[in-house]
Amino acid sequence: MSAYRAAMEARDPAALAAACTPDVAFNSPISMRVRFEGRQQFADLFRSVLEVYDDIRCVGEHESGTTSVLHLHARVGFEELDEIQLLRLDDQGRVREITMFVRPLPGLAALTAALPSRLVRRRSRAGAVLVALMTRPLAAATRIGDRLGARLIKP
Repeated sequence: MSAYRAAMEARDPAALAAACTPDVAFNSPISMRVRFEGRQQFADLFRSVLEVYDDIRCVGEHESGTTSVLHLHARVGFEELDEIQLLRLDDQGRVREITMFVRPLPGLAALTAALPSRLVRRRSRAGAVLVALMTRPLAAATRIGDRLGARLIKP
């Protein structure tokens, strides 16, 4: 687990992929329909994440048997987020499966608006534009709703 965390903190996609099994699987926090499989897809995904995340840092780690949890804090644009990676390890301590969770909703919405269009752009500029048109309004509505709603809810 320490190799994975060190690679994350170093922002090194190749080292991050090397800390995983060859058939590593990454489950998206954005959609149950998206799963990245294999070291190459995971390294490519993380390269895109590094284009989107600012100020990423590890703030905690917990391990129990073949399960580990890595807590990260980052910023996407002006939105801060907490990320939890639930990591399933093999018997050699390499990561074989990653399931990611992100909170709060404005941070997840900002990630949703920024990341998918970057991933799609590699295959299709028109597809990237379509994804941006679908996700950016959600991020804007969530950001505005969070600010107004928090003012109304606070005691």
